[in-house]
Amino acid sequence: NWVNGPNRQFEAAFRIIQSGEWGEYDGFYLMEGDSVPIKAHWLDVVLSEIEVNRPFAILGAQYDGDKWDNFYEKIPISLLHHTNGNAIYNTSHPLLERLVGQLEVE
Repeated sequence: NWVNGPNRQFEAAFRIIQSGEWGEYDGFYLMEGDSVPIKAHWLDVVLSEIEVNRPFAILGAQYDGDKWDNFYEKIPISLLHHTNGNAIYNTSHPLLERLVGQLEVE
């Protein structure tokens, strides 16, 4: 299953940040490797969104591109409405802890 690799990477990142080994943080921003910021000062906008939307488990967005247009009708609903990986993850939120725990079991 192709999602296994990205899921394992996410779990590892989550756990190491949660552990405090690299400093005391209660969250992190994950930017997928194929993403490219297109606006100047985009990180300032992300930081503002964090302040406005606290508390949250995951602060992100759904995929909004056009790469799926030719086969959109065939995509399962679970994939259509997933949050893309570009998001802020709150490592102290119990819901995210449960989600990561479930990923580890799978």
